[in-house]
Amino acid sequence: MMYYMQLRIFAAVAVALILFGCLASPQQATPSAEATATPVVTATPTPTPELEEQAKKELAAEESEDTAIKMNSEVYAAMVEAGIPDALVDISEDRIVIGFVLPADIPKENALGYVAGLAGEALPESKTVVVQLFGDDGKALEQYETTPAKIKAAAESGDAAKLLSESKVKIG
Repeated sequence: MMYYMQLRIFAAVAVALILFGCLASPQQATPSAEATATPVVTATPTPTPELEEQAKKELAAEESEDTAIKMNSEVYAAMVEAGIPDALVDISEDRIVIGFVLPADIPKENALGYVAGLAGEALPESKTVVVQLFGDDGKALEQYETTPAKIKAAAESGDAAKLLSESKVKIG
């Protein structure tokens, strides 16, 4: 009889625990896959027109910068190949600046003509080409400013001396 009484007390406690949610029933012991699945979100965000425009501008700026870096490297490599290793090249959308130290074995007019031609070919749609000649001490000796169109015309006519005299800028 004692055993029967203990069994009834145990059953009563178990029922009370189930009722108050302290003990999981066999059906609640393992939640279904549907109950634990993460809901799937299918909506995709739509950027505002302002954000789209800003993203396009940033992408274009990055592409432009990559192109300028590539062009800088190509022009510099061509100068080194021609025997002008001490140079700087800065190409942007609206201007090209090339500065260099004249090597002792290259005549000034030849070097200036070659560098101006490189600049004109590198970015023919640019507004300004600036060629600077530096001394061994790094001080600017001469500066020339022109346009790619004038460089092309001088190359076609063979009159580079005229281009140089017309485009020379006073320094200092």
